Amino acid sequence: MPKLNEIVHYPPKPCASCGQMMRRKRQRNGVWESRHDWEARKYCNPTRMSAAYRQPKVPDAEADWTTAHERARRLKPHGPCERCGSDRYVRVHHKDGDWRHNDPGNLERLCQSCHLKEHRGRRRCLICGNPVKGHGYCSKHYQRWKKYGDPYMVNINEWTQPYRDAV
Repeated sequence: MPKLNEIVHYPPKPCASCGQMMRRKRQRNGVWESRHDWEARKYCNPTRMSAAYRQPKVPDAEADWTTAHERARRLKPHGPCERCGSDRYVRVHHKDGDWRHNDPGNLERLCQSCHLKEHRGRRRCLICGNPVKGHGYCSKHYQRWKKYGDPYMVNINEWTQPYRDAV
């Protein structure tokens, strides 16, 4: 496990805007950028990111999100949730995850609760694989990230406390 100021080298990756190879950054307090932040970063600097977002988007009639979802709602008849039977806040869910695939066999009526469980239930912690609480971390690593700014950081006093109590 890396220490606070010890660098862990991740392979460089290209900037999504200019193609320049990016390396892991050091924060103002001297701590290296966390693995989660490194994997999430796509641009080498904020100027490149804002330039990429300012580029005009070409509309595509086939991939229009609103039209595809309206078509799915028309294809699947109204009714209760197919999993729990609730008739409140029922929506259309695409079983294969592709919102463009509006085959009636791929569509399912789900209530809001079952729909959220379907989409969010599979997320796992980036570090240990436990269910996610926030920012891609389980409860333990999320608390470490909030307290120390790094999900890998551990307070050494937490390890020695049971030993002191036994002596």
